[in-house]
Amino acid sequence: KVPGFTEGSWVKFCSRIEKGYPHDYEFDCADEEGSGVPLEALCDGAVDCSETGLDEMGCPGRFYCSPNSSEWVEPDRVCDHSKDCNNGADECGTCKIDNLSSSEFLIQSKIVVGLTGVLAVAIIAMNSVQVVKMWRMQCSTNAKATERIFLINLFLHDLVMGLYLLGIVGVGLVIRLKGRYCMLESAWRSSWLCSVFGFSFSSAAHGSLLTIALISHTRWRNCTKIGAHIKKRYALGMVALINLMNWFHSFLPLMPTSMMKGLFGTEMFFKNLKLNPFFGKNPINRTRLLMVYEGMFNRTSSDVYEIIETMRGVTSQKEMFDIEEIGYYGNTGLCIHNIFKEHGSYTIYKIAYCSTLAIVLGCVIVTYIGILIKQKKSMKKVDIPGNAGVQNDGMRQRRSAMKLKILLMIGSELLCWIPYILTIIYFESIGGKAPPLVFELFALIFIPLNSLLNPLFYSEMYKALTKTLWVSWRDFVRNM
Repeated sequence: KVPGFTEGSWVKFCSRIEKGYPHDYEFDCADEEGSGVPLEALCDGAVDCSETGLDEMGCPGRFYCSPNSSEWVEPDRVCDHSKDCNNGADECGTCKIDNLSSSEFLIQSKIVVGLTGVLAVAIIAMNSVQVVKMWRMQCSTNAKATERIFLINLFLHDLVMGLYLLGIVGVGLVIRLKGRYCMLESAWRSSWLCSVFGFSFSSAAHGSLLTIALISHTRWRNCTKIGAHIKKRYALGMVALINLMNWFHSFLPLMPTSMMKGLFGTEMFFKNLKLNPFFGKNPINRTRLLMVYEGMFNRTSSDVYEIIETMRGVTSQKEMFDIEEIGYYGNTGLCIHNIFKEHGSYTIYKIAYCSTLAIVLGCVIVTYIGILIKQKKSMKKVDIPGNAGVQNDGMRQRRSAMKLKILLMIGSELLCWIPYILTIIYFESIGGKAPPLVFELFALIFIPLNSLLNPLFYSEMYKALTKTLWVSWRDFVRNM
């Protein structure tokens, strides 16, 4: 009896099984006489039919790299993000990289590609127009000059978000033309370009939010007349400070130190896994790595890079320990920050990160609510004689319009960031790994949506749009 074989496993071998000598039955390797091997040699992992390899073809419980080949891998090594077949077949074909990607395309759906492209162009166009307008604008007061500086910074960050989306669409189209994304996936996710995209996304999203908090605080100061107006040079200094802090935060995961790579890194792979007798599969299991290291050298270390270099130093085949790293921004092919990463020390960073976001959002909400309260109090103090009713109606309409605008501004921030914070808390509380769909929703919808709405709410476009909608609605009602 041959191990691993069931009754149905013999069907494809039956035509080549013959009576032989010295064995009762043999497997015929070819049509020539005398080329048989014992049945025990079938599917034993060693090629006994030296010319054809037929004794290792079509064996049960294996994934074959091509239809007429004896090259195979274990089923649990298929779709594990490590190419074990020479032609990469174990990572291509039926493998689904994540919800949007497939083994062929970075973004599989043409509809998603098209919609993302339209969103990117809209964000770039709207924010570019506002940057030019703000740059050319002549300010009559110090308050307007200060806000102009903040608005230019806001629109520039949102412009970068549009460029990020357009870049992702561009990379997706290039890979679509080349085909077989599965062959390029690990190279793309570990590339410097993916890191640049990730840095751009992170700095654009967080820079936009920080600038909005700065604008809301300044408007509240001007409205309540608490403290002196911020001077232009101080405004420039504040913008420079939040930008430096934002860029440092976005660049932190890219710092080439063992501590930072250990904290923020996503995955590590052995490039030449087949040559490595100590590890059977990728990605590198850190627990297994530490166990092997301790067994070899009778000492421990928490530095993965030191461990690998030490192992490399005691073998003549140093290439067996060559590694490929996927960094913080390469968790998915969309190259956004891996805030959902599971790591003991990383939990502290998550808490600090979510707390900072909550404080910034709270600042935006509290200051704008403070502006509404101040305006309501001012309305009560106004006493207009004569046509007071008509003028007060006009003031009430303007106040209602302002209230609606502020509520929309606050709502857009909450819509983009509250689901993000709650999702981080949820996956941290259950100790689970966030699925790729989570990254895709925030990368292509929730966070970029803010960059589309900001040039609308923080410019004259809102007034023009509401006026157009009101006129259209009025004409529609009249014609009914």
